[in-house]
Amino acid sequence: MFEEEMAKATDAAAGVDPKQHNMYKDVMKIVGEEEEEGGDSDDDVAIDRTRGEVNLKCSFTGTLFVDPVKSRVCGHTFSKAILGYIRSKGHAAVCPMGGCNQPMRADDMEPDHAMEIKVQRHRQVEEQTQRERQQRSQDDGSDDDDHEGETYYRV
Repeated sequence: MFEEEMAKATDAAAGVDPKQHNMYKDVMKIVGEEEEEGGDSDDDVAIDRTRGEVNLKCSFTGTLFVDPVKSRVCGHTFSKAILGYIRSKGHAAVCPMGGCNQPMRADDMEPDHAMEIKVQRHRQVEEQTQRERQQRSQDDGSDDDDHEGETYYRV
Protein backbone atom coordinates (compact mmCIF):
# COMPACT_ATOMS: atom_id res chain seq x y z
CA MET A 1 0.00 0.00 0.00
CA PHE A 2 2.78 2.44 0.90
CA GLU A 3 4.58 1.68 -2.35
CA GLU A 4 1.40 2.39 -4.32
CA GLU A 5 0.92 5.76 -2.61
CA MET A 6 4.58 6.65 -3.19
CA ALA A 7 4.24 5.71 -6.86
CA LYS A 8 1.15 7.92 -7.19
CA ALA A 9 2.86 10.85 -5.48
CA THR A 10 5.98 10.43 -7.61
CA ASP A 11 3.93 10.30 -10.80
CA ALA A 12 1.96 13.37 -9.75
CA ALA A 13 5.16 15.30 -9.01
CA ALA A 14 6.85 14.38 -12.29
CA GLY A 15 7.18 17.41 -14.50
CA VAL A 16 6.20 19.86 -11.76
CA ASP A 17 8.53 22.85 -11.39
CA PRO A 18 8.95 23.55 -7.67
CA LYS A 19 9.72 27.20 -8.48
CA GLN A 20 6.13 27.59 -9.64
CA HIS A 21 4.74 26.46 -6.29
CA ASN A 22 3.17 29.25 -4.25
CA MET A 23 5.09 28.27 -1.13
CA TYR A 24 8.41 28.64 -2.99
CA LYS A 25 7.35 32.05 -4.29
CA ASP A 26 6.31 33.14 -0.79
CA VAL A 27 9.66 32.13 0.69
CA MET A 28 11.52 33.99 -2.05
CA LYS A 29 9.47 37.12 -1.33
CA ILE A 30 10.22 36.82 2.37
CA VAL A 31 13.96 36.64 1.82
CA GLY A 32 13.82 39.54 -0.62
CA GLU A 33 14.66 37.68 -3.77
CA GLU A 34 12.76 37.05 -6.94
CA GLU A 35 13.68 35.28 -10.13
CA GLU A 36 14.40 37.58 -13.02
CA GLU A 37 11.88 37.43 -15.83
CA GLY A 38 12.86 34.79 -18.34
CA GLY A 39 15.49 33.31 -16.02
CA ASP A 40 15.84 29.57 -16.31
CA SER A 41 18.89 29.20 -14.10
CA ASP A 42 19.26 29.12 -10.34
CA ASP A 43 21.93 31.77 -10.84
CA ASP A 44 19.34 34.18 -12.28
CA VAL A 45 18.23 35.50 -8.91
CA ALA A 46 18.06 39.23 -8.23
CA ILE A 47 17.61 40.93 -4.90
CA ASP A 48 14.49 43.07 -4.77
CA ARG A 49 15.86 46.47 -3.81
CA THR A 50 12.48 48.21 -3.85
CA ARG A 51 11.73 47.08 -0.30
CA GLY A 52 14.52 49.10 1.29
CA GLU A 53 17.52 47.94 3.21
CA VAL A 54 17.47 45.16 5.77
CA ASN A 55 19.64 45.51 8.84
CA LEU A 56 21.88 42.45 8.96
CA LYS A 57 23.53 43.38 12.25
CA CYS A 58 22.33 42.02 15.55
CA SER A 59 21.47 44.86 17.92
CA PHE A 60 22.60 42.69 20.84
CA THR A 61 26.06 41.66 19.56
CA GLY A 62 26.70 44.53 17.13
CA THR A 63 27.91 42.10 14.46
CA LEU A 64 26.35 40.34 11.49
CA PHE A 65 23.76 37.83 12.62
CA VAL A 66 25.21 34.45 13.58
CA ASP A 67 22.62 31.67 13.76
CA PRO A 68 19.76 34.20 13.86
CA VAL A 69 16.79 33.51 16.11
CA LYS A 70 13.50 35.37 16.19
CA SER A 71 11.16 36.04 19.09
CA ARG A 72 7.68 34.64 18.57
CA VAL A 73 6.43 37.30 21.01
CA CYS A 74 7.74 40.53 19.47
CA GLY A 75 9.23 39.38 16.15
CA HIS A 76 12.70 40.85 16.74
CA THR A 77 15.68 38.90 15.43
CA PHE A 78 19.00 38.42 17.24
CA SER A 79 22.09 36.25 17.01
CA LYS A 80 21.80 32.99 18.91
CA ALA A 81 24.06 34.55 21.57
CA ILE A 82 20.91 36.25 22.92
CA LEU A 83 20.00 32.92 24.52
CA GLY A 84 22.86 33.36 27.01
CA TYR A 85 21.46 36.76 27.98
CA ILE A 86 17.96 35.32 28.36
CA ARG A 87 19.19 32.47 30.55
CA SER A 88 21.26 34.81 32.71
CA LYS A 89 18.25 37.05 33.37
CA GLY A 90 15.84 34.20 34.07
CA HIS A 91 12.24 35.37 34.17
CA ALA A 92 13.33 39.03 34.16
CA ALA A 93 14.65 39.01 30.56
CA VAL A 94 13.10 41.61 28.27
CA CYS A 95 13.70 42.34 24.61
CA PRO A 96 16.74 44.63 24.35
CA MET A 97 15.33 46.50 21.34
CA GLY A 98 14.64 50.10 22.28
CA GLY A 99 11.01 50.64 23.23
CA CYS A 100 10.01 46.98 22.99
CA ASN A 101 10.26 45.67 26.58
CA GLN A 102 8.43 42.42 25.71
CA PRO A 103 9.34 39.49 27.97
CA MET A 104 11.82 37.04 26.46
CA ARG A 105 12.07 33.32 27.14
CA ALA A 106 14.34 30.82 25.40
CA ASP A 107 11.24 28.78 24.51
CA ASP A 108 9.86 31.75 22.56
CA MET A 109 12.88 31.93 20.26
CA GLU A 110 12.87 30.13 16.91
CA PRO A 111 15.42 29.96 14.08
CA ASP A 112 15.07 32.83 11.60
CA HIS A 113 15.81 31.00 8.36
CA ALA A 114 14.92 33.98 6.18
CA MET A 115 17.50 36.17 7.94
CA GLU A 116 20.09 33.39 7.71
CA ILE A 117 19.62 33.32 3.94
CA LYS A 118 19.95 37.11 3.74
CA VAL A 119 23.18 37.04 5.74
CA GLN A 120 24.55 34.22 3.56
CA ARG A 121 23.72 36.21 0.41
CA HIS A 122 25.37 39.30 1.88
CA ARG A 123 28.52 37.35 2.69
CA GLN A 124 28.59 35.88 -0.83
CA VAL A 125 28.33 39.35 -2.36
CA GLU A 126 31.05 40.68 -0.04
CA GLU A 127 33.36 37.76 -0.89
CA GLN A 128 32.76 38.23 -4.61
CA THR A 129 33.43 41.96 -4.33
CA GLN A 130 36.66 41.27 -2.44
CA ARG A 131 37.79 38.74 -5.07
CA GLU A 132 37.05 41.23 -7.85
CA ARG A 133 39.00 43.96 -6.03
CA GLN A 134 41.96 41.65 -5.58
CA GLN A 135 41.81 40.62 -9.23
CA ARG A 136 41.68 44.26 -10.39
CA SER A 137 44.55 45.10 -8.07
CA GLN A 138 46.61 42.25 -9.50
CA ASP A 139 45.70 43.19 -13.07
CA ASP A 140 46.43 46.88 -12.54
CA GLY A 141 49.60 46.41 -10.53
CA SER A 142 51.23 43.45 -12.25
CA ASP A 143 54.02 45.50 -13.90
CA ASP A 144 54.46 48.11 -11.16
CA ASP A 145 57.39 46.38 -9.45
CA ASP A 146 59.39 46.05 -12.68
CA HIS A 147 59.11 49.72 -13.62
CA GLU A 148 59.04 51.60 -10.34
CA GLY A 149 58.89 55.36 -10.80
CA GLU A 150 57.69 55.15 -14.40
CA THR A 151 54.21 56.21 -15.46
CA TYR A 152 52.20 54.15 -17.89
CA TYR A 153 48.86 54.84 -19.49
CA ARG A 154 46.61 52.09 -20.73
CA VAL A 155 45.64 52.60 -24.35
